[in-house]
Amino acid sequence: MTKIISKTHHQREWQTVFLLGLIALSIVSYIFLVNRVVFHAVNKRDVSREIAILQSEVTNLEARAFTLSSNVTLDLAYALGFVDSGIGSSYTIASETTGLLVSSQDYDGR
Repeated sequence: MTKIISKTHHQREWQTVFLLGLIALSIVSYIFLVNRVVFHAVNKRDVSREIAILQSEVTNLEARAFTLSSNVTLDLAYALGFVDSGIGSSYTIASETTGLLVSSQDYDGR
């Protein structure tokens, strides 16, 4: 009878150690995952701010380019070194031909 009680007691010790280890692993995993979520949220916020800054810079540059392009005239372009190529514009239109393939056999396979 003492052997059975000792075996059961020993088994319960291992079960307790296993459950405590499982709880410790769960706590460490929880802390790790919460840490990852927080860092991702902070990175997302920082990237969103950077995107907003870059979008405003692009908007300012587009407005500046539009303002500068409206000031360019043909005389100013020639003064800055623009040279006509002398070749006229030409274009071609390519039409794709389609055809119908007719078989010598009827639909019933003869």
